[in-house]
Amino acid sequence: MSRSTFSLVLLAIGVGVFYFFFTDQWSAMKLTRADYNAANFAIDRLKEVEAKTDELRDDYNNISAVSLNKVERMIPKGGGTASFIADLELIAARNGMRLKLVDLGTPVNTGNLLQAVEDAETGNEFNVRRGVFTLPVSIQVSGRYDSFRRLITDLEFHERLIDVSTINFASSEKDDAIFSIRANIYYQ
Repeated sequence: MSRSTFSLVLLAIGVGVFYFFFTDQWSAMKLTRADYNAANFAIDRLKEVEAKTDELRDDYNNISAVSLNKVERMIPKGGGTASFIADLELIAARNGMRLKLVDLGTPVNTGNLLQAVEDAETGNEFNVRRGVFTLPVSIQVSGRYDSFRRLITDLEFHERLIDVSTINFASSEKDDAIFSIRANIYYQ
């Protein structure tokens, strides 16, 4: 056997050994490398999320007490209906209107009402994912139209969040008209 033939046979044996013994190992190594790269990508993504979380936590912790109090007045914890009715009386009187009727509807939860009731009974904290309670309110006032416009403006700029959905009015034989307002107020 010549030297070149012997070299070709050894080369063929080497290729055969590589193919039969190392091909599976090579595939396993490629899969391991792919898993390693995917894990590194996930770790990098988690580090980005952690940095964003820290940034948001810092922003939240830097909110001033004045701003937190303002939000608390806009959407208070608990209904706060007594103070809301007192504010309505004050607003109506300030604008020359007479408050005739305030009807508070049944609260509605934009999230899971049963869970919120259970949490209220057990004393758990409010969870923002469950939503905010909506309290429908019907208000009836009487007075002049220009006074009513001022009253609506006062309601618009009131510190408590009020969404007026419907306004109806009826005129009587006197100068005064009766205005009915349907609105929603919110609480946590």
